[in-house]
Amino acid sequence: MTGEGPMGAHVLAVDGKASKLSVGTFGEGLFESDNQGRSWTQHKGGLSAIGDDYVAGVMYTNLGLWARSIGRGYGFKNQRGTWRWWGPKQLKKQYRFPTGFHRLPGGRVLLATTDGLRVADPRGKRWRKARKWQVPSEYVTAISGGSDGSVWTGDSNGVNRFYADGRSQRIAIRHGLPQGTVRRVLSASGVVAVATDGGVALSTNGRQWNRVQLGRRELVSYAHALA
Repeated sequence: MTGEGPMGAHVLAVDGKASKLSVGTFGEGLFESDNQGRSWTQHKGGLSAIGDDYVAGVMYTNLGLWARSIGRGYGFKNQRGTWRWWGPKQLKKQYRFPTGFHRLPGGRVLLATTDGLRVADPRGKRWRKARKWQVPSEYVTAISGGSDGSVWTGDSNGVNRFYADGRSQRIAIRHGLPQGTVRRVLSASGVVAVATDGGVALSTNGRQWNRVQLGRRELVSYAHALA
């Protein structure tokens, strides 16, 4: 289905690669553009192979596009344009709620779920438990990767930083994070942002954290709309 694109839609996720753009929305499915947004193709359940119209995450890899829904699993589209969607019929209940993706070296994908971390091969055909990253809570609510090769995860009580050399660091309220469940972790250009139900904190080194002063409306936008 082609159209004007995601104009006016409630946007939940955006990712891009070269001239490609993908936008996940709340209730309107997934929008894709191959020409930097000049024209769009819309994917919705019932109109294509995508499994859900509530697309909370999108991520390009060197082999295709990953998408995750709100409670109905996740999917992968290869470079030929063929979708494979893992939904309620294929997944156990705890895996239907993916909370984030992270690109790993070699095209592998690290998936955060409500039952811990899982590693997939580049096309998602095989999955295994991610034993390299030992999270204190299996209910992983957020994930992001750092420019130094580290992996950041969030849960109901704080965030974890897993360094490329195998070290790990636990960061909680006592270290300066706002109270509440972590809804989003973003790491880019040497700055890490953590959004929780209680606010947003920024850090340049993972040790000292500065809280961002937000009004009620902005707080809801950071902590929930980006979840």
